[in-house]
Amino acid sequence: MLTTLGLVLTTCLSFGNIKTEDKLTDYKENVITKSNSANNTFSPEIVYEPEIKSTMLNGEDAYEPNNTKETATRLSPLNHYAYESYSSSVSANLKRTSGFDDWDYYAVVLLTDSHVSVTAVRRDASPGFNLGISAYNSTDNTNPRDITSRYSYFIHQDISYTQDKYFTGLLKAGTYFIEIYRKDECLPTDIVDYSLTISVQKDNTNREAVYIPDLKFNKNLPAAIWLSDFQPAGFNFNPAFWETYYHKTTNNKNEFEYALNDLMQYTEYGGLIHASSIYVWDYAVKQTMRGLFSELAEIVDNIHNTQGEIIANINLYLEIMNATCKVVGTILNTTGLGSFAVDIALTAVEEGLIPLIEFLVNETLVKEHMQTGYYYAYLQRYVGVFDGSDNSDAVIEFPLYYKPEKTNPVMGHSEHYITFEPTINEVLSSPSTTYTNLYIDSCPDSSTFSKGRIYGFSTIENVGFDDLILISDYDNVIPEATEIFLTSSTSAVNPLRQGEYKWFYFNAPQTKRYYFLARGAHNINVDLFNSVVTGYSNNGLIRTHTTKYTSPDLATNVGVLFSEIVEGGTTLFFRVRGKDYLPVDVSTTFNVSDEPVANAYTGTLYSVNPEDYDFQPQYFFSNSVKKVFLTDYNFNTNRLRTGYIEQEYINLSPRREGAGTAFLEYTFNDPVIKIEVDLSFWGPYEYIDNTNATAIIEYKDERGNWITALDLLDDVELSTDRYNQDTYIINFPTNGTKCFRYYMTSEAVGSRNKGRISVGTTRIYVDKI
Repeated sequence: MLTTLGLVLTTCLSFGNIKTEDKLTDYKENVITKSNSANNTFSPEIVYEPEIKSTMLNGEDAYEPNNTKETATRLSPLNHYAYESYSSSVSANLKRTSGFDDWDYYAVVLLTDSHVSVTAVRRDASPGFNLGISAYNSTDNTNPRDITSRYSYFIHQDISYTQDKYFTGLLKAGTYFIEIYRKDECLPTDIVDYSLTISVQKDNTNREAVYIPDLKFNKNLPAAIWLSDFQPAGFNFNPAFWETYYHKTTNNKNEFEYALNDLMQYTEYGGLIHASSIYVWDYAVKQTMRGLFSELAEIVDNIHNTQGEIIANINLYLEIMNATCKVVGTILNTTGLGSFAVDIALTAVEEGLIPLIEFLVNETLVKEHMQTGYYYAYLQRYVGVFDGSDNSDAVIEFPLYYKPEKTNPVMGHSEHYITFEPTINEVLSSPSTTYTNLYIDSCPDSSTFSKGRIYGFSTIENVGFDDLILISDYDNVIPEATEIFLTSSTSAVNPLRQGEYKWFYFNAPQTKRYYFLARGAHNINVDLFNSVVTGYSNNGLIRTHTTKYTSPDLATNVGVLFSEIVEGGTTLFFRVRGKDYLPVDVSTTFNVSDEPVANAYTGTLYSVNPEDYDFQPQYFFSNSVKKVFLTDYNFNTNRLRTGYIEQEYINLSPRREGAGTAFLEYTFNDPVIKIEVDLSFWGPYEYIDNTNATAIIEYKDERGNWITALDLLDDVELSTDRYNQDTYIINFPTNGTKCFRYYMTSEAVGSRNKGRISVGTTRIYVDKI
């Protein structure tokens, strides 16, 4: 049995074989653990209170009637798509009425794969209840069928005699029902009281943003596809034709299938669902498709043809293209989109593209839009964006949508018709599909409330192009790295295209400080790793307090300089790229030295000695703001429990009764690139360590968040001799920072000033723009 996502991949868009590597398994294989305790640590973003249906007359609970799946009590808030997590609880009962046992149903809709925890607790002395959780799905979506008869199966069932029942697992996106029903041993007069709690936490695995340039330049892929996790009630989007589903309700009530009802709440006419997007950037593929769209546009534009003749000519043209591909033996998959590979020698489009084109030019769309001229404009639009003279690096998006529409039931009937339409109007009215910034999110369309995964088209040897692989699984595509040596010679980096990067590595011959310089462009970034990593991942950074080294935005002295103390025998890897993955138009040199690099831009240096602050020689229990004036520069400070002590050092002292916190904050008008600061404890008996205190150097990022640059109690071992201080170098990332601070906390105990850290000379490198 396929999962919802598996159905999408095979029958919805027919993309051929999928390399799942056991990632897209049956629901029954997705249970992570089964907890034996209700002691879960979970803090939901919201707590939803389910709708009360009754006044609890005759012993009924507040959520009756909910004896069928059609009347199930909703446990998902209407706007659950807006939350990363939520929980919901009910207290209810089961009783026997008129000879029939009471079954309680609860419905949960997951718009993305989620971690789900269910706890059911018995609150009486009866024999108890059984717990079942079923997935609402379908094994056949090719024809209209009654929603109420769709296949439903248990993914979890507990009929044991334990008083409380639990389920914890990772569930695929879809619709689920929780069933609570009396045990067979219950007497007819038994009323089984229970409480039910569900917690939902969206799973963000493999949902990171994806840089298309990384797939294009560094992994050499021709195209990618984004697929939504969510397909309502097991429906899978088929772009080749419309599908209508109907729902027979009970007692002529206007009840509605839960997943679709959720979607109908989004807008007045039903929420548009973004099923998938195909992204094409390979030049040969785009040119081949451009030729096909041009031919189709000419057919549509022929004013001498009737609508029927146009449709017939389009179908004939597609048949010819299909037959041509068969003759040359390029059939990869007769049922699916297949490959984006293109044989340049062929004048016809490959078999793999035919289903996509058939969707874009299908008969119903032609009938609906041809009279208004929209359809011709639509075809011409793709001809334009495929034009290689516009932008050969452009990424072309084919968004595929479907839309639920509720048709009011005919008088005397109790049926709702749900039509799923691939809506061309959304494409026609949307902005240009050319992604000039070459960046897409994991959920590319803002109107989509579900999440999805990015798949790439493989170009690995002996693997067909129709094998889709999760982008995160491309760990076997390792870029080449160029070795740099400890000499005066340099390695050249040619101009970089948008999103492109180059790798270098250096083997340290002995333990010492090494100086690295990338020079030649004003927008160079260098990321430092302990191994070659794929994509733009930050995994493998050897310095936890910095993510990258960035050149300042200046027209002169361009480049980025940084230094590292490296243990002998260690290999460092460097990824050189444009800032924010933008193009680098000039060549860049990259070299390493064991001596400071001369004439390298490091900003304007200002040395600040302890006496320059003009602080008072005591620790105040309230903060104080003061401007520090240097010879030709000034900056602002804000301090607490910080003073100039014994005319020696700037001391921070948090450990004293009534205190507990100490800080010294610096604020500048210009970005600070890096600092070099002499630090130590005041003495050997300060009574703080990483078990009872914190002492960190922090900086503010561009969003105003405090980021830890160096942990003085965890990352380093501070000297306890203030007359023999150590120098620490902090390189600030990206464009520098305008605010950094020393921040300490400790126990607020004792009558003496303790926990003291002494700040000596600070060398501040300022980018004076």
